[in-house]
Amino acid sequence: MSDEPRIGVLLCSCTPQMRERLDFDEIAGFTSSIESVVHVEKHPVWCLAPGLTRLKEIIQEQEIDRIVVAGCSYRTHKQIFAKALKEADINPYLLEIVNLRDQCAAVHPEGATTRAKDQIGMAVARTAVLEPLEEITVPAEQKALVIGGGLSGLIAAGTLAEADCEVIVVEREDALGGYFSRNRQWRLRKNGQEALPEIIAGVESNPSIEKLVSSRVTRVDGRPGEFDITIETPQGEMHARVGVILVATGSATAPAEGAYNHDGKAVKTQEEFERILYSDESTEKPLSIVMIQCVGSRNDERPYCSRVCCLDAFRNATAAKQKWPESEVAILFRDLEMGCLTERDVKHAREAGVAFHRFDPATPPLVEDGKVKLVDTMTGKEVSIPYDLMVLSLGEISHEGTRETAEILKISTDVFGFVPEPTIRLRPHESTGRGIYVTGAAHWPITPEESMYQAFEMASRAATDLKKGGFSTRPIVAFVDESKCIGCRLCESMCAWGAIRVSEPEEGNKAHVQEILCKGCGTCVASCPALAIQAAYYSDEQILPSIKAAVTS
Repeated sequence: MSDEPRIGVLLCSCTPQMRERLDFDEIAGFTSSIESVVHVEKHPVWCLAPGLTRLKEIIQEQEIDRIVVAGCSYRTHKQIFAKALKEADINPYLLEIVNLRDQCAAVHPEGATTRAKDQIGMAVARTAVLEPLEEITVPAEQKALVIGGGLSGLIAAGTLAEADCEVIVVEREDALGGYFSRNRQWRLRKNGQEALPEIIAGVESNPSIEKLVSSRVTRVDGRPGEFDITIETPQGEMHARVGVILVATGSATAPAEGAYNHDGKAVKTQEEFERILYSDESTEKPLSIVMIQCVGSRNDERPYCSRVCCLDAFRNATAAKQKWPESEVAILFRDLEMGCLTERDVKHAREAGVAFHRFDPATPPLVEDGKVKLVDTMTGKEVSIPYDLMVLSLGEISHEGTRETAEILKISTDVFGFVPEPTIRLRPHESTGRGIYVTGAAHWPITPEESMYQAFEMASRAATDLKKGGFSTRPIVAFVDESKCIGCRLCESMCAWGAIRVSEPEEGNKAHVQEILCKGCGTCVASCPALAIQAAYYSDEQILPSIKAAVTS
């Protein structure tokens, strides 16, 4: 790189609005007059193959070492141009993108050209003082921790072991298998989950997997690739170092206490009903079964839909009619969750003879004298159904271990205690934090099949990160000038990612940044009273020239 910056400015005219409102000849003339700009060129679409090819040619012909692209959004196009610069042997962080489309042409029907010149002038001033940055990489311990020994956790552990990774499975109960193994074994056996015992046996016999039951994780220190774990076991406290962590803490069923006089006999939950429904030894033979949906969810305390309740009710109702054809079975519902439930399930239930009655949540079913009374909103008629067995479809809640684990790992939970996925629509199974992956019902109530799919995917991602040998992150991170740091610890308390630690007084009492954890959000930069922290790529020395260009234009 030459001592004096040689900047190339690329003007893009990809939208009709930009071509209509911007005078590109005037903009090009202005840009050419700026110091350090050695080439200005307009192209219809720089981000497509012909434009990128031309970009590389310009870099070679003009010996350009920095690029300003004046066209679309930095967020959507940064990676495209960064890759092209890298292929042309230019550091990808010597790049600035000016959003003329959204921040100029789209919002300024008049005077857009003047504003475009201001934006480009600011970008050129900043680009001239940018410095090359290199990706940050740290090594990774080739071992994984799986928190939770249920269906999702076992699938994840087995997948990681198949990828030649050592695995530690920590389960707080006294046996592996989790919720479906302990509470819904009848349903699992009858609904295609015969493989669960085989999955458990495979994990228990795998020498690459260490199984810790009646145990829980109490502390996590370190960084992605080198997490130092403290585990409380029946034999005492143990420590381990792992490269990645998978959270598979699952969900639980909402409490049934107080709901329709639940007693486990005449009024059962779906779980309790399944024990007689799918058991060959049971002698119970109810003649009239009424199932009530949305018990313990979709209320003021839990306004969300638990999704799997409808699926359980339909499949159990169908199985009840098949086992006891002379029995009357009815499902009372507000509306149906068709995310998990399929038309096939509905069809099978109707063909089996299951009756359906829809009620208004403002007037829920009333139980009197051995009958369930309601107004069926589909017919507008009052309905009175005698029963000898009432079955409650309870909602799902987060497992008590999910909040505890999230707090230890410093990952966020929603108001209901589940770990939200970062971006539901764009990145539905993205890692929650670098080196930490959440799978299964710890995210939200899901079916066993969905839980298995997620476990395979997240374990595969974790294994891929381990097999790469380490973790990498972009170099846009905070850095500390120790000569200015006063050790006040404000930055440490403000950092949401746990990326800053202040050493003890005997070690200097200075702030230090764990770069692999830093997200480059700038909170510490803004909060530091001594101005000792800066952010790479956005330091004061790189921002002030833009401000100066803006106020002097």
